[in-house]
Amino acid sequence: LTEVFIKSFLAMFGAVLLGLIWGLSQDSLAQHCVEQLHRKESVTGKSITIPCSFSYPRTVIPDAVSFLVKAGYGNFCGRENEEIYDSLRNYTSAKYGGRLSVQLDLGSMTSSVTIKDLRMEDQLMYCCRFIILVSNKVIEKWQHPVGTFLMVEGEKAMILEEEFLLLALPGDTVTLIARFTIRNLTMTPRVTACGVFKGCGDEFYPGNCTQRNNESIAFIKIHNADTSVNDIYCYSVNVSVGGTNYTRRTNNGSRILVLGQGDTTKDNQTTEMEVMGSIILNCTLSLHKIISAASIENTSVLWTQVYWMYGEPREHFIYHPNQDYIHPEYKGKTKLIGHSDLLLEDFHGPDNLTLYCRIAIRFCSGNRNKNQENPIETILEEGPGILLRVIGK
Repeated sequence: LTEVFIKSFLAMFGAVLLGLIWGLSQDSLAQHCVEQLHRKESVTGKSITIPCSFSYPRTVIPDAVSFLVKAGYGNFCGRENEEIYDSLRNYTSAKYGGRLSVQLDLGSMTSSVTIKDLRMEDQLMYCCRFIILVSNKVIEKWQHPVGTFLMVEGEKAMILEEEFLLLALPGDTVTLIARFTIRNLTMTPRVTACGVFKGCGDEFYPGNCTQRNNESIAFIKIHNADTSVNDIYCYSVNVSVGGTNYTRRTNNGSRILVLGQGDTTKDNQTTEMEVMGSIILNCTLSLHKIISAASIENTSVLWTQVYWMYGEPREHFIYHPNQDYIHPEYKGKTKLIGHSDLLLEDFHGPDNLTLYCRIAIRFCSGNRNKNQENPIETILEEGPGILLRVIGK
């Protein structure tokens, strides 16, 4: 039933986009964006958080910004009777009484809704909406066109977690990771079969899908990536634990986005640093300069992320916001200092390792795409390499 629902929902995607036009003219609409994960899943009794980032032009200074959350099936964003939270009215649906926690940060332009003690009936689409008020009058309203599908399984089910968006540059080796979780495990799980479906269709994407060491992680690598691999990839994983078999397939997985060479300003002038133990590496990329060069308004930025990579071609992460993507050799040994500098601890080799800093920016491009709903673009830039020379080697 769940699979049928999702497929029918995705089939209606074009129609759902019309629901975004909620109190906005077409010109005004394109200047507003909301970013949400397309899917999250958990088991009954647990808590889960659905994040939303948003942007709007600062041509109007609001007296207040109201955050609303809608939940339902199908083209629910256009209906008024499925509102579960409204910050302006301090309203929470009785169905979620005592189970809903909401945050809104106008400084970082982020919000989130946390649902506690999950129930099967919480398996719905959740949509973030925003309202700008001036002098107690509604000036603008906008929302995410689709929302986040929350899948809720029984407490004994296997859950798959995948990265929402995987960014790469041409030539990179891209790793698709699926972390599987089975509650109350007492034995090491073993992956008996796994694969990915490009476009979440019915054909396996060619590649060697396998388990990483004894971790609860399945992965597959896509080598020499280019824009032809840009798509959504869904995982299918079979796991055996102590004679019990678990099978899981996602219906909306990780999106790979390989950005053309024109989206980066690579500088191949590598610098050298001597190291033994711990060191701080400076990322020479400037977030402010990237934003200025792309003529992006600061208020249009939905989120930024920093990555540190190595390999020729680029393949391994020494730092990634998702710990599952960090190479096991460096897990727990790296963290960001400030916005993008890297603290590398307990490093004793290998010698002649070259690291690269990358900065990604997701932003609302309404000023240049006035006829597109929720017009979100991405920039990914890479700085020059830093060659590490290990003292004494």
